[in-house]
Amino acid sequence: MLAFIPGTLIGLVVQPVVGVLSDHHGSRFGRRRPFIATGACLLVLFYTLLANSFSLGTSLGDVDRSEEGESKLRPAAATLVLVSFWFADFSINACQLPVRVLATDCVEHEFQVRACARAPTVLRGFRRRPRKARL
Repeated sequence: MLAFIPGTLIGLVVQPVVGVLSDHHGSRFGRRRPFIATGACLLVLFYTLLANSFSLGTSLGDVDRSEEGESKLRPAAATLVLVSFWFADFSINACQLPVRVLATDCVEHEFQVRACARAPTVLRGFRRRPRKARL
């Protein structure tokens, strides 16, 4: 459970910083899109690292030193899992705020409240409630 605490702290720091940076950023791609693209690319990188942490940990020197009935300790793989999880959380937070603000930037002033309310729905994939199993 302690692995999730830094993610919350990362969100408290990253989103306001990315918000201020994206407000004052100007490029030919717009104010928000470079942050969304960079965060998405980093997210792919860190999820790939997370998915391959066992193999990478083995190549970094993790060996099975457990006795019969004991758990297998793999410190390099565990470290890679935690670090990639935290950096993936950073990447998600770096993407999430610019996506929400881009939704309000792209609509007329009178529809900005609706767009801001709909942005979380788009981010979670339009799922309203779980489907009931048919018997």
